[in-house]
Amino acid sequence: MSEFLSIDSIAELLDVHRDTIRKAIAERKLKAYRVGVQYRVRRTDFDAWLGKPVN
Repeated sequence: MSEFLSIDSIAELLDVHRDTIRKAIAERKLKAYRVGVQYRVRRTDFDAWLGKPVN
């Protein structure tokens, strides 16, 4: 099962404002899934977005 991250947790990991992450999602640079009124990002999609190798 995949690990999912919230926008706030990603923003905290990268030390950026959450609007920066929302913009990346809106521009379809970062793949996200809507869960109710929130977005979740798979850890593998986040790592790929950062350019990390995915196992």
